[in-house]
Amino acid sequence: MYRLLSRNALCLTLFLSLLTMGLHPVFSASNDLEYEAFPETWQDKLDEFTNDDKTPGAIMIVHSPEWGVRVGLSGMANLDTLAPPTPDAQFRVGSVSKMFTAMVILQMESEGLIRFDDTVDKYLTGEVKLEISADVITIKDLLQMTSGLPGYLENKSLQETVNTNPLYAWQPSQLLQFANEGTNQLEYFEYGATYPNPYQTALFEIPADEATPEPKWWYVNTNYMILGMIIEKVTGNKIEDEIKNRIFDKLDMQDSHFAVDEQIPDRMMRGYTKNNLLFEPTGTLDNWNDVTILNPSFAWAAGAIISTPWDLMRFLKAIFTEDIIINKGIRKKWMNYVSADIHWMNMEYGVGGLMQSQRPYGDCRGHGGAINGYKDLLYYFYDDETFVVICLNTMDGETEVEILDTITPMVIDYPVNYPTPVSQSANVEFLVGNIIDLKWQAGTIYGDKYEIMIGTDYNTVSMSETADYTTTDRSYTINTLNENTTYYWKVDAVSDAKGRVQGPVWSFTTGSYGPTVIPNWETF
Repeated sequence: MYRLLSRNALCLTLFLSLLTMGLHPVFSASNDLEYEAFPETWQDKLDEFTNDDKTPGAIMIVHSPEWGVRVGLSGMANLDTLAPPTPDAQFRVGSVSKMFTAMVILQMESEGLIRFDDTVDKYLTGEVKLEISADVITIKDLLQMTSGLPGYLENKSLQETVNTNPLYAWQPSQLLQFANEGTNQLEYFEYGATYPNPYQTALFEIPADEATPEPKWWYVNTNYMILGMIIEKVTGNKIEDEIKNRIFDKLDMQDSHFAVDEQIPDRMMRGYTKNNLLFEPTGTLDNWNDVTILNPSFAWAAGAIISTPWDLMRFLKAIFTEDIIINKGIRKKWMNYVSADIHWMNMEYGVGGLMQSQRPYGDCRGHGGAINGYKDLLYYFYDDETFVVICLNTMDGETEVEILDTITPMVIDYPVNYPTPVSQSANVEFLVGNIIDLKWQAGTIYGDKYEIMIGTDYNTVSMSETADYTTTDRSYTINTLNENTTYYWKVDAVSDAKGRVQGPVWSFTTGSYGPTVIPNWETF
């Protein structure tokens, strides 16, 4: 059933699968974390990978409650100048870009601009000629890789074109035509593999008429290409501007950008491969070939971002433990998984660029990325509150996974259990006088209207299905509150098609009225 690809075919598939790179080297001074070097035992292990010529250079950052911030650097960032790697070196992050695209989509959903159950043709009718179920595929299908769409990068004609003209500037609509032309080559990851490497593939054929939305999970860039187009259609802005304004600027990620051409930064970490499919060789296949220059438009919303290890650590911490980019309510929806075992054993995929991997030493959430000359991993080991960022300047092999599985057990030295995701949150803002502005976020199941129950008795409010107030918005202002009183409130989502979905009960306590009153609120 499985036929392993030849080395050259494997490299080609690697290149086309979820890669994304751009080069704008900028060693930033934006890191505000105090850090120490790796302990000697960790550093020795990291050095083994560069000494064995598995990668020219390697960067690993660990942030844990027990160890603080530790940085490991090994090998070379530039084989010509012999410059060593630094934690603020820029490099292409590949499919880690999907996490950024997903964060924008999740924010837009929380703002009411889109809904997860909206179909593709609601936004892109006429502009994207998808020949496969555009009226059935939903935004959630795209986010979670359950659309059934074929991958445009797997099309042989596109592969040949990209290989012969790697600096060509592609338009998303052009790329989708390659998906419409169809292919019987879908990526299929062999059972029993240690980690999701979508580039180490075998061929697996399925009938063309099965390429429709279904519970099966297929990892293809087509999904995130369409999500990027939806972002631009709904906001009226370029995706690079939305990601900058919504994420980079808010997190002070000064050395990160969405690459729109082949230009590279001055302090870019050079990317290498021992294979040579796209460029004139700089040596034999036994030597490293520089493949830094590339126009990443072929990967666009699925992988065109350039960043640094420091910026990625900042991003990783923000999305999992802070409410700057997403709040607890959005995070609840984000951590809604389907099994990815059809490609990657012991892996689940969340609603939006989120892998949940089960490692022998602990479960983690994050994503991996690869593109010509680069690989990276971003993972949060949530039971141990430990963040890990690994960046390499080659895409060859599975070295990033080997580093993860070699050094992380030294950081997390005991097994952990699989936890339940955090409960959904709501927001309460107390304004002035006896006026309060109640706000909430739509749940996974949407309502045509929202019914608010509020009172001073918890049990009455908890059991009530009689609305005190009704609205179609996600906020409501109440201006008849007593002083020094504890109020309980909840919001139910109600629709003719789905019935009533009970909301959680919240509370706040008013004080003596003055210019401003700050409530004390909590969930039950």
